Amino acid sequence: MPPPNITLISKKEETKRMKRVLAIATVLAVVAVLAVPLAVSADSGNTTINGSVTAVASLNIPYGTGTNGAIGLGAMTVGTNNGTGITAGSVTDNNANGYDVTVESNSKDGHMFIGAVELKDPLLVTTGTLITSPTAIGGAVNCVSSASPTATISIPLTVSQNIYNNDAAGSYSIVLTYTLTERK
Repeated sequence: MPPPNITLISKKEETKRMKRVLAIATVLAVVAVLAVPLAVSADSGNTTINGSVTAVASLNIPYGTGTNGAIGLGAMTVGTNNGTGITAGSVTDNNANGYDVTVESNSKDGHMFIGAVELKDPLLVTTGTLITSPTAIGGAVNCVSSASPTATISIPLTVSQNIYNNDAAGSYSIVLTYTLTERK
């Protein structure tokens, strides 16, 4: 006879109870895993972003429709002869201190010449934003100036040459040189 507080169960009943206990234990194990925060390993670091601003300094000189961009006065006659077919130049510069554009001629006093022979009057030039009235260009003359970076600025050019009866016949020329200088 079994002891007083002990109940006998069949093997079948014992298997059922074990399956229930295992199912409950499995559920409890899953809950325990989900309830405990997972230890996550995280490395930290920095990302560096680099960039650069390219210095822009460009000068496009005014030019004409003649050979190699020459500005033609054509067959000059007594009186005033004006340049034709001139395309404006431009300057672009992002220098924080600004820039200057100068123009100078290959003639010390701005006269068109053939060898040692000069025309009586100098070539008169209006160009850039600073030479706004006809001027003889001998030495370097500032024609565009800016104290800070600017967008593209147009460099217009007009030329005129007076011819007199006593000017010698021939093919005269003068070269204008534009120079962009960034301020320090």
